[in-house]
Amino acid sequence: ELKNLSVSRGYIKGIVTRIFNFVSDENEVRKCSTEALITKRDKLLSAFKEYEAFNMKILALNSSDTENIDEVEKRYFHCVTVLNENIKKQSDCSQGTQESGSSSVICRPKLPNINIPTFSGKYSEYVAFIQIYKSVIHNNKAMDNVQKLYYLRSFLEGQPYDLIKNLPLVSESYDKAIQLLDKRFYNKQQIASEHVNTILDLPPLPKFANAEHFRNFVSVIRQTLAALENLDA
Repeated sequence: ELKNLSVSRGYIKGIVTRIFNFVSDENEVRKCSTEALITKRDKLLSAFKEYEAFNMKILALNSSDTENIDEVEKRYFHCVTVLNENIKKQSDCSQGTQESGSSSVICRPKLPNINIPTFSGKYSEYVAFIQIYKSVIHNNKAMDNVQKLYYLRSFLEGQPYDLIKNLPLVSESYDKAIQLLDKRFYNKQQIASEHVNTILDLPPLPKFANAEHFRNFVSVIRQTLAALENLDA
């Protein structure tokens, strides 16, 4: 099992590395369309979440794992920053072009294929999910509420999906769907409890732990504490 997990983690890490190499080439980034940049960002967000999950599973089986998590984190945050900056630049440019034309024309873009990690009801994952969703979809002024509700449904499964699935696909239902999800899953006490359990369930450091063991151990704790602090952000 440990070998399979390591191989899977290596594959996911490769996705982060390829996107990092892409954003390091300014010419390639500039030539990329907004839709392609958004697709790469969504794939990166999903891949990093899987990477973190594999790290937790591997550490639970082998506390001596020597993966350099810090380096992957740095690459991930750099990629997200570069992609977001370029998506915003292109969006601003596109918006300015539209505004310079006829104000009576309303642009309804074809719905792109957007992928973000699905939310299945785990309280400790809700804050990260809703922040990513709002950044990619909710704050996108080019979409109307019906389109946003369509996307929201596609990113939910299990209990969260059941919570809003019977809402009619009309504009007024969108705000109601967000309110229902926030009311059910933005439960600070439950979220904090799950994050604390993540720390308590960490395997103990080996007797002869090296610097890499401590780095990985601290990295998990730091991520969890950041998530706890984010509850009050």
